[in-house]
Amino acid sequence: MAKKKGLYYYAVQPEVIHYICETYLNGFYVYVAEVFSPRNPHSSDPQKLHCDLRDAAETNDAGNSKIETLKDRFLKIMLEKHRTGEISDATLQDINWILERASPFDYRPLIYVIRRDVIDRKNRAKPVPIPKLPHFKSKEYTIGDLTEKEFEIIETTLSLKLP
Repeated sequence: MAKKKGLYYYAVQPEVIHYICETYLNGFYVYVAEVFSPRNPHSSDPQKLHCDLRDAAETNDAGNSKIETLKDRFLKIMLEKHRTGEISDATLQDINWILERASPFDYRPLIYVIRRDVIDRKNRAKPVPIPKLPHFKSKEYTIGDLTEKEFEIIETTLSLKLP
């Protein structure tokens, strides 16, 4: 018997990347999972990513490796969009400027709850290829053209622990 699919995909997006997508792009590029706390490795688990980003924002951790990884990954996607003509030189400069100056607080996590029926109707969730997964049993997808009408945002509160 096949396992019943849930009603939603889940993603965690840093607020600064959400802002860039909302301001400069025609949609949102997200990595998603079928459940909020899957049995995926740490790097592919929305709940763990949320906790990592929340902790970095709360403690103003400027050396957080997860933030650096997300920034680098997002910039590579933007460079590819620039190479293909999807974004201009000026837009790429703006995005780079924002990413270079964003504080750990700007990376506070937003949880996206994405209606699965809307995405699956047009086969828009693309499986991440096995060689790019952190583990061969991970279940992770990308959606490259998500619109604001297709998801809800949950923003959790932070307990700032600044010196």
